[in-house]
Amino acid sequence: MSALRAEFDLAKNIATLDGFRTRRIRVEAAVLRAAQRLEDDCQSVFRWYRGDAITELGGFTAKELVDQGKGHRVLELLRAIRMGERDESR
Repeated sequence: MSALRAEFDLAKNIATLDGFRTRRIRVEAAVLRAAQRLEDDCQSVFRWYRGDAITELGGFTAKELVDQGKGHRVLELLRAIRMGERDESR
C-alpha cells in the first residue's frame, strides 16, 4: 500500500507543479500582451520584460515578478500607464 501511496503523492505533486507552470505561462502571456499595447516593437517588449527593473515594484523585472507569483502587480501597473494614471517615463 505504501508504494501506491508514494505513486499517488508523486502524481499529485507533478499535477500541482504543472498547474503552477500553466498559470505562470498564462500570466506571462497576459503581461506581454498588455505591454505590447503600449509598445508595438516585440523585441523592445521582450527586452523590457526580462531586463528592465521596475523601481516602483521593488526594482524587479516584470519576469521576476511573474516568476514570484506577482504578475498581477505588473498588469495593474501597465493598466495604469495605458489609462494615463501613471507616466511611462517613471
